[in-house]
Amino acid sequence: MIKINLLPSYILERVRIRRVVWWIVGLLVIELLAFGFAALRIKSEVAAAEERLGYWQKEAGKVTAVTTLTGQVQSNTTPYVTWLNWFTGLERHNVLLANYLQGVSTFIYRRVQITNLSLDNSRSLVTLIGKTDSLESLSRYYLNMLRGPFTSVVLSTTITGWNLAGAPPLSPRPGPGGLPYSQYLTLPVTLTCTMAAPIVAPPPPVAAQTLTGTTPPGAAPAGAPAGTPSGTPSATPASDWD
Repeated sequence: MIKINLLPSYILERVRIRRVVWWIVGLLVIELLAFGFAALRIKSEVAAAEERLGYWQKEAGKVTAVTTLTGQVQSNTTPYVTWLNWFTGLERHNVLLANYLQGVSTFIYRRVQITNLSLDNSRSLVTLIGKTDSLESLSRYYLNMLRGPFTSVVLSTTITGWNLAGAPPLSPRPGPGGLPYSQYLTLPVTLTCTMAAPIVAPPPPVAAQTLTGTTPPGAAPAGAPAGTPSGTPSATPASDWD
């Protein structure tokens, strides 16, 4: 069936305009709703960010307080660190000195018995006092020490009244029941050796003494290096004459 629209054209134009307007209004409403939702979301995120900012600001304050306290503690422990470093250096010095003396002992002739070993205050002179059985042993001992870690070796001994024939032969060991070999060590000998590199103990921290007002127990007084043996008998047994 054929329909004929007899309405004027301007009425149809109004209908089309109304439809376009409604579409525009609908789009605007949708955009407003979208913008409103986005604004609410942004506002909530800003509030959460501000809350996190406040939390981390409080934490930063705590860190600052801890940092300040750490600085105070470190400043208070400075004298103790100074003493600790000094003790560490002193221990290193004692190890070096012990190793040095052990190395020196390898040059001591087996027919020499050391009765006293001492160092001077400058830690540059080593004095070895002992005794031996013959001039041959004395010369061997002196030549051995010349090869040691010294820049000079000075020999001093007294042979006045010494029995040159009193010592037994060099090769055999005293037999069972015989006199111990120490009975034949009648020739005194003293060597004064100059160390190639003096091993000096580190001085006590005077600044730390001023801060603390006291010297830790066991610490050496200023000007007197500690940790050096004096008058220590040799560990070489008197019966080892091979």
